[in-house]
Amino acid sequence: MNRLESDEANGYLLWPVKKSFREYIAALEDGSETVEGGAVSADGGFVFAECESTGFTDDGSIGTIRYGGGVSFSGYGGMLSTRLFEPWFEIDGQQARMSVQTRGGSHPARQVIATCELPLPETTTELVVWRDAVPLLTFEGVSLFGDVYQPGSALDCLTLSRGRRRRETTQADG
Repeated sequence: MNRLESDEANGYLLWPVKKSFREYIAALEDGSETVEGGAVSADGGFVFAECESTGFTDDGSIGTIRYGGGVSFSGYGGMLSTRLFEPWFEIDGQQARMSVQTRGGSHPARQVIATCELPLPETTTELVVWRDAVPLLTFEGVSLFGDVYQPGSALDCLTLSRGRRRRETTQADG
């Protein structure tokens, strides 16, 4: 039985990216945003489904959540091209590093584009949810957005979660 056929709760990432950036793209004559690979547009942002949670400690304070799908933005006849695919969050206590796949094909590249301080999570029987986390651009993230923003600039608030009922690979599993 695959993950989508099971009755287990799946986490998600809800992320609007950056409103001013998306408005700029939308105003371009040939500006476009394309959602792919299972991500969907919803609630003024994008929803990415959880693919895997790995390495979580017993108390849940350290681990990695991997989401699938992506969104790409383009304009100026392809001169502006920003690709945000397969977001991952490496969590260490209340801190997280957000990385994305920035290129496809035979030369994929994963870049840490932001860091965030996580609020205390809400926990249900099915999900662990962090709401209103503010990602701050890293130097690599600045270049991904065309060097328009400064390192430390805030992207839009996001909500990330992970399913709890799924069997997870923990640090104790090796």
